[in-house]
Amino acid sequence: MAKRKTLPKDFDEQLSSTPLDDLKAIFDKTLLDARGGYGKHTAIGFVDCPDELIAWLAEQGLDVDAADTYDRSPLWERASLGRDAQIPLLLSLGADIERTDRYGDTPLHAAAGNQRAATVRMLLGHGADPRRLNESDEDPLLNGLHRTQNIGIPAMAEVARLLLDAGAEPSDEARAQVTRIGTGFEFHRAGFNRDFLPEVDAGLTALYELFGVEPVPRRAMHDGVSPITVPAGAWQDQHQALWELLVPSSGPAQTAQGEVVRITGRIAREILDNGSPNWDRQFKRMLAAVPEHLVTGIPVEASEAEEASRLAHALRGGNDNGKRVDRLTELAVSWVARNPKPIPLGEVGYDR
Repeated sequence: MAKRKTLPKDFDEQLSSTPLDDLKAIFDKTLLDARGGYGKHTAIGFVDCPDELIAWLAEQGLDVDAADTYDRSPLWERASLGRDAQIPLLLSLGADIERTDRYGDTPLHAAAGNQRAATVRMLLGHGADPRRLNESDEDPLLNGLHRTQNIGIPAMAEVARLLLDAGAEPSDEARAQVTRIGTGFEFHRAGFNRDFLPEVDAGLTALYELFGVEPVPRRAMHDGVSPITVPAGAWQDQHQALWELLVPSSGPAQTAQGEVVRITGRIAREILDNGSPNWDRQFKRMLAAVPEHLVTGIPVEASEAEEASRLAHALRGGNDNGKRVDRLTELAVSWVARNPKPIPLGEVGYDR
């Protein structure tokens, strides 16, 4: 009788509840390299596979590096998840510490990319190459920095220290990523969980020092009552300055001025940067709110109000080459400049 090519559907559950001899018996009727699970792993690829079964399967001839659908080996998966306990076992059975996935990421890339400091330390201790490049020409350090934000900052600081000590290069791109990480966190600082602030601040300080990067200034949010000052310069620069001053890290702004800045910024990103994959009724409602705001307080000129309405109507489909989006944003900035006194926002009719 031909053996099954797939593992039992409940194989993952059996790994934690079935005696070893019964697990071995599965392979009396199942191919040694049978696959299962979301990624089509071999039995060794399941991260809950017990040591004894891994050793037995390898002894029977199963390749410990047999990869899943994404060309990720059992060692790669454990490195990505920070499941360190079985890494020495897999290496002792012949697992390739430099085996890459379909994107050229090694297990060290995977560990660094998920800020797994303990795993990075272990892999480096077993000889993993800290300078190995993936298909995007990123070493593990740059890969980790690219994928770090906010809550991952403290762990990434430790990962960076380990990789730099092992010989990774503090490139200009890596320094730019540290600045990006700091800028992103400062934007979210006001709404960040205060219980974690000391740890994140310590991690940020460590990253700045490790890479010799000038710390990003802390964001000063508008207090909701002081006059709103629009700086001199091009409207694009004014919009960015107002974004930093008035737009919260999530949800609607506190003031109508902040909300028109937030809406126009969100619309520009969705249409011009993302190609409108998320464009929906909520975006349309946000868009419709802009010309409504521009006729409150000290309104824009009548001709500009009519223009804003035409622009909003033309953008309802979520398509533009930039001209309409830019002009609507410019009108929003102009309205904010006319209205230095904060206008409370109140309830909004959308949830983006």
